[in-house]
Amino acid sequence: MKKKRRKFFVYPEVQLNFIFLLVGSGMALSLFFSIFFLYINSQTTATLLSFVQGNELLENYLITTERLLFIGCVLIIILTALLLGSIALLKSHKIAGPLYRLEKTLQEMKEGKIPEGITLRQGDKLTKLAKLLDEVIKLQKDKDKGKSS
Repeated sequence: MKKKRRKFFVYPEVQLNFIFLLVGSGMALSLFFSIFFLYINSQTTATLLSFVQGNELLENYLITTERLLFIGCVLIIILTALLLGSIALLKSHKIAGPLYRLEKTLQEMKEGKIPEGITLRQGDKLTKLAKLLDEVIKLQKDKDKGKSS
């Protein structure tokens, strides 16, 4: 049975930084290409309008097309931000979850408790660090067993 996530943001300072970095980069790139594309289109539209002067139907068509293109670019920027934000949040759990578990385990050790160990989900990052901490916990348990014997 799969566990349900109780917290949306497990380690907010890490996750929010990751999300802002990814969304900011994606939006900057989308904005750059949108401005470039809109500039090229406006130059083309201006040139075409000079050729179709007097033909109101074509003039209106070109102007309407330019406005629709602007709206499309704005929508693409917004959708890019939403998509990248969602992906970043989902992917950040692979790092933030293990960081949270490591921090909780170390906090328990600081308080003098010997935790059971760290279990991470499949696909989580920082597995080497978790295994190393598990080894330290095992050594501490073995050391405590030796003292009590």
